[in-house]
Amino acid sequence: MKGKKLLKKKKISRKELLSKPDEYISLSVKILDFISYHKKTFIISGIIFVFILSLISGFAFYGKHLEARAQRLLYQADQYIYHEKNEEILKNYLININRIIDEYSNTYAANYALLFLGNHFYRLKDYDKSIDCYNKFLNGKVKVKYLRAMVYNSIGYCYQEQGNYEKAIDNFYEIIKIKRNIFNETTYLHLGECYEKLNNKDKAIDSYQKLINQYPHTYYINIVEGKISKLK
Repeated sequence: MKGKKLLKKKKISRKELLSKPDEYISLSVKILDFISYHKKTFIISGIIFVFILSLISGFAFYGKHLEARAQRLLYQADQYIYHEKNEEILKNYLININRIIDEYSNTYAANYALLFLGNHFYRLKDYDKSIDCYNKFLNGKVKVKYLRAMVYNSIGYCYQEQGNYEKAIDNFYEIIKIKRNIFNETTYLHLGECYEKLNNKDKAIDSYQKLINQYPHTYYINIVEGKISKLK
């Protein structure tokens, strides 16, 4: 025949096949040999892994325990606020609130305690301390949108009471940035009032008009329309 003859496949006898090591078994043996040779390293690594896992679990458990204790204290402290005209009860309230803030600073309860304390100072008309507490709350763990809108609203009120209308406006605009919150309607009213105090009639009218446009059935419709008429 022309051309190269096809090479015949060499037959392997059953005896030869059985005498050859299975590739999978050889690989398994090599892995076991490697583990056996480096068993100290594997044991140490395993211990470290278990230790780290235990540490993470411990911190999680401790964090939950700490949060629960802080929340119980917050609940107890909150009961005092209904009797704050009593000086002794008020004193205990402030001690407990400050204890939560100081001793449980990384908890959600401590964040809410700042909000409670800010409200307390607002009622006392101590606006600087109130603003300080509110700002600390905003920088804390609680990111609930409607609460943040409420706090910006409270800070705006504080600055209004102090006659610092520029800063009041800054905080009221922060509320508008938070979509779908219940304070936007009154925010436009407060913005208009602040601009009036600053003798900025155009921006005052613009704020009142936005209130009417966005909330045509607003409770403040007569008040706002009256203000616009006076300013024009």
